[in-house]
Amino acid sequence: MWAVSLAFWVTLLLAAVLYASVALAPRLFAWMVVRHDYLSNAHQLEALEQEVDYLERVRDTLQTDPEFVRKLASAAIAEDVGDSEVIPVSGTLIFGGDDQLQSRLPEIQDPFGASVVRRFASDRQLRHTLLGAAIMLVVFAFTVLNGTGGWFVRVVTQTTVAVAHTSVARYRRDEFPAEDDSV
Repeated sequence: MWAVSLAFWVTLLLAAVLYASVALAPRLFAWMVVRHDYLSNAHQLEALEQEVDYLERVRDTLQTDPEFVRKLASAAIAEDVGDSEVIPVSGTLIFGGDDQLQSRLPEIQDPFGASVVRRFASDRQLRHTLLGAAIMLVVFAFTVLNGTGGWFVRVVTQTTVAVAHTSVARYRRDEFPAEDDSV
């Protein structure tokens, strides 16, 4: 009788897990998207803070180091064309461009199981199949595995034992070869 009760509760637990996977997947997927955006924004904020720190150091150097200001002004005006060569660059290569900032951001890894959650949240056919399976398990638990449904568990148990016994009996030997004493 305890086997029927155990099978009943295991069946209901399995149905609850199937239902929970369908019911919670969209919310969990939305949370994963928000988490990804949060981490992306945090990394972008950190990169921008580093850029601001660099620009503040340049500002402080411009205010305190006249030699640096002179070299910067001569490079900008290109007075010393004979001593140095100034190479013009495109706007994307200038420090602080958006492309450069995006290339410095680290890749954010998806959490474990994100592809499964994404599939449960977006695949309608899979969601309907899982809900149907959960309904069938609940109906099975309450119709077959109730107090009078012990016959089903007994039949399944007896069939399983018989199949296992038949499979093992094929390899069992009852007769052992006689030992030879003439050696």
